[in-house]
Formats: sequence, C-alpha cells, structure tokens
Amino acid sequence: MSDPTTSIVYTEIARLNFTTEERTALRSFFSNHKETKNEAEEVLPTCATDVEK
Repeated sequence: MSDPTTSIVYTEIARLNFTTEERTALRSFFSNHKETKNEAEEVLPTCATDVEK
C-alpha cells in the first residue's frame, strides 16, 4: 500500500488549486476510502491536464 507522503493522490491534492478546507476534505476522503484512492492512483497518470484531474 502507498505511503501517504509519496502517494500521487496526495501530491496532486497539494499541487492543485484547492482551498485548505477542500484539501483537508479530500485527504480525509481518500484516507477513509483506500480502494477509491488506489483507483485514483491508477487514473491520475493518464490525465493530461489539471482540468482532467
């Protein structure tokens, strides 16, 4: 299982233009939904733009 400090999901949450509240909510969501986080880690590298992400 991925380490949260190196997870592409958490890296993208930090990088994209979200408010602090949105980032916190997303981190909490993915922490509580590991299967969804794993799916997102597979999909994110296929997205070409931030809009797709």
